Amino acid sequence: MKTLTVRTNKPRILFLTLLFTASMFLAAVVMNYLSQRERYSFALIITMVIGIPLLGFVWYQNLKIVTSKLPGLIVDSRGIVDNISFSNIGVISWQHVKGIATATYFSSTFYVIFLDDPGIVTRRLSGRRLRNAKNSIEKFGSPFAINVSNLKIPKEELLDALNGHLANWSKQPQ
Repeated sequence: MKTLTVRTNKPRILFLTLLFTASMFLAAVVMNYLSQRERYSFALIITMVIGIPLLGFVWYQNLKIVTSKLPGLIVDSRGIVDNISFSNIGVISWQHVKGIATATYFSSTFYVIFLDDPGIVTRRLSGRRLRNAKNSIEKFGSPFAINVSNLKIPKEELLDALNGHLANWSKQPQ
């Protein structure tokens, strides 16, 4: 099978980042309005202490994705490489893939890649990347889930390519 290289949906990522920024700004304005009688508003301080670092993190991560020259996803005979997930797992070989399922989470479509042993992925991760993989296991049952909404490819075409590569790998003598 041929290599499938998929670009990221950069306008969608930028739009969601701006929407997140606007909602954080709105939360700060509301907290400021509600606390005008007090000299120091505990709610406003908490909103700022949590909101500013969170906003910085979201902008950093999303700008890193948007400015990257790497394709968002590569599917080939070696396996799957997802370059836009926060876990940044690397190459998942077809020999470890058990199956593929579709899931919806916060109105985004995900293709969940089930592995024979999730430890194959989690053993090579640490820190934030490991936490993100564990969150994915809690949400989807696998450390590897592809957010199809952030890719520039029809969902059905990507699912067909993934299933085709998995079927080809299954037919090969082990």
